[in-house]
Amino acid sequence: QLNIQGVLVLQVEPGSAAARAGIRGTKLDASGSVLPGDIVQRINDKMVNNITDIHEVLEHHKVGDKVRLELIRGSERYAIELYLEPGRN
Repeated sequence: QLNIQGVLVLQVEPGSAAARAGIRGTKLDASGSVLPGDIVQRINDKMVNNITDIHEVLEHHKVGDKVRLELIRGSERYAIELYLEPGRN
């Protein structure tokens, strides 16, 4: 447990808006240790603590809208903007 509020990114689909924005998913290192991915804390200034929170924020947006994500990577905090794309199956 990381004791940080937000939503841990487990996986980022190659070629997606998130991948192009540089968002990192959780990985395993060569020794099998877990390297946590980015943690999304806010979307457009709204705190998110679980996937339901993310869906609630994004349901008020449409494909093509720009959203601002506030992230934690390791001990660093940063913000990115990306344009929403259609979901992939």
